[in-house]
Amino acid sequence: MSTDLRPDPDLAARAERTTPLMSLDPDDLLGAAHRHVRRRTAARVAGGALAVAAVAVVGAQLAADRTTEPDPAQPPTQVARPLGDGAVVEVADGLLAANRPGAKHAPDPRIDPLVDGATWQVDLGLSTDDHELVLGVGPVVDGLQQGAAYYSRVTASGTSDGYGGGVWTWGTPSVEDGVRLVAPLDSGEWSELVVVPTTMRDPHVLLWSTAGFEASGGSSVAVELPTFAAPDGQLLAAALGDPAVADSIQSGESGVVFVGSDGRVVQAPCADLPTPQCPTIDDVPGLAAAVAAVTSAPTAETAATTKLAEGVHATTSLARSSGDGWDAGLRITGSWADEGESGVVVLAPATEVELGTARDAFDVPATDGVRVRVSGLDGVSAFTWADDDSADRFPAQKYYPGSLRWDMNDDVRLLAGAVPRWLPNGRVVLWLPRGVVGNDGERVHALDVPTFADPTGSGSHLYAISLDEGVAMRDVTALRDALVLYLGEGTTADEVAEGSGRCTALDPACLEAQPDGGAALVAALAERGVDVADVTLGAGVTPPAGPSTAASVGEGITAATAWSDDERLDLGDVEGRRVWLELADGAGDVLLPTLYLDTTLPQTQPRQLDLTSMDGTVAPLAPDVRAFVEIGAAPQDGAWRAFTWSVMGNARGDLPVELPTVWHGDRAMYAYVATDASGHFDTLSTNVWVSPGGDVLVPGCEGISEEECEQTGGTPGIFADVRAALG
Repeated sequence: MSTDLRPDPDLAARAERTTPLMSLDPDDLLGAAHRHVRRRTAARVAGGALAVAAVAVVGAQLAADRTTEPDPAQPPTQVARPLGDGAVVEVADGLLAANRPGAKHAPDPRIDPLVDGATWQVDLGLSTDDHELVLGVGPVVDGLQQGAAYYSRVTASGTSDGYGGGVWTWGTPSVEDGVRLVAPLDSGEWSELVVVPTTMRDPHVLLWSTAGFEASGGSSVAVELPTFAAPDGQLLAAALGDPAVADSIQSGESGVVFVGSDGRVVQAPCADLPTPQCPTIDDVPGLAAAVAAVTSAPTAETAATTKLAEGVHATTSLARSSGDGWDAGLRITGSWADEGESGVVVLAPATEVELGTARDAFDVPATDGVRVRVSGLDGVSAFTWADDDSADRFPAQKYYPGSLRWDMNDDVRLLAGAVPRWLPNGRVVLWLPRGVVGNDGERVHALDVPTFADPTGSGSHLYAISLDEGVAMRDVTALRDALVLYLGEGTTADEVAEGSGRCTALDPACLEAQPDGGAALVAALAERGVDVADVTLGAGVTPPAGPSTAASVGEGITAATAWSDDERLDLGDVEGRRVWLELADGAGDVLLPTLYLDTTLPQTQPRQLDLTSMDGTVAPLAPDVRAFVEIGAAPQDGAWRAFTWSVMGNARGDLPVELPTVWHGDRAMYAYVATDASGHFDTLSTNVWVSPGGDVLVPGCEGISEEECEQTGGTPGIFADVRAALG
């Protein structure tokens, strides 16, 4: 399997006219807007000097609070929120934050400003010039515990100095609402040190600035700082901004907001004590939305999923953010992954760039969005929507950008999106025209999909579905593989929405594309309360009528001998049902086959046929029928002859079976169906081509000797058998 997720050009062109497919091609529509959060395990930046006396002033101010009744110094329930695995993480352009500090160690008394002396020190990983940020914590005395963090150094002569940061005392009322200690450094950099409230449960720390923070994905009013635990469990956050960040923060107002896992929101007191003039959260444009996104974010350690059918899974709830996004609990397997591994589906807020790209591309508003990526694969994509989306904005044939579909090679692998805003209490139905084995073992076509709250705080509900390889092989029309339908309460047929727009309002063309004219789809919607009284079904497909034109070429094998309507091949009858193919031209030397059994579409379809390769494409006929279909094409133009050979046939002395060929332009090709009687089951079989000059070619043996081919391929005697069949 190729790891390139770009679709076949012909399929892509067709899909553009139907439903934009998600692609991991970075040149594709929304993939171009992707952003990578850069991580650093260490950082050193130029610094300056700020008198350590300033730290002492802060410490004196906080120490005055010791006259009041102390809070517990060591909260037992708080959990740190690191962002990723690095010791230091870049949370915005030029803004580094301590993330996973080093282990605690015995204090160096030369850099210990605590009154009672430090019990432990921790290196936090941030540095400026030759000064490193060091945290020190003292002993607990009468429920109080001092802490300090500052940029310090010890010179070669044994002297020491420090600046930035500050000193505080856990257990005092002044720490109850948190403490923000800021300092512009002489180097032009900006120091942020945050003491997290000990009374809040697992809080997020949002640093905001009216000037905003820049990142490759756009600007935001607030960034989340990772938290880390002091040696005795209290939570802190620390960040260091470059001169550009320092200038930006000082050009406007800034502050810190704490958001607890229980939804409690607390603003850190302003730095301009004793008469602070703190703007409220609502006073800062965009800050309320940032807080809402945090309060609605998932809190579970792991995501939850449900099995809708064999090979079909859906998310019911997300995991808490790891800093890179929310794990949806879905896993995408494929040959691109290491053995035993799979790609993790991760959701994250769409960037402003992605929202803007969607507005330009689809010519509709986009106020909200979610980006999707799969770990282990390059690229991301996003689905977007707007608060005021309406059915009028997305009539039939109009693509709804709140839906996303991801094809990998020949298969639909991921479907995700937002329930349209104009459908209150809307529900999501996955329609699989070819069917799938349900959890009860019976074949089903319609699956009800669970939804979950949008973790970005928009108030919308989202869905995410993964499909295993072979569950829904992509169809050239994009209407006979996997459709996501949106239903409201008391929906009529003309109010049904579908992501591509081609099946919105049960458009006649959509029903016509279904093998049965849409009868099963309409019946499934009726079972779900949709009023379908005025729906007119399509004609559906008609299999080749009358006596079959296929030829019996061996026991249990019938093969096509002629084209019908330039795109159909009749393969004969199996258990009283007609087997036939439609083959559409793809881009370049590619054919796109669709297999039918009478008027039904088998779930497993032949994969696209490369006319430049000798490899055929094979598909089982049906789960309850021991038969398979194979299609192949000669590697070059000309009068090539085709044979099928099997180990079992060789063992019983049978010669290979010659297959009739049909012409696709100047290229010979074959198509046949083999039943259990053919002896091709439970044994190795392969197609063989003989060139006009008499050369015998076995797929996979190009460039090696006949002896090596037979040894490595487990096909002893194949060349002699074919030559004997040639006479």
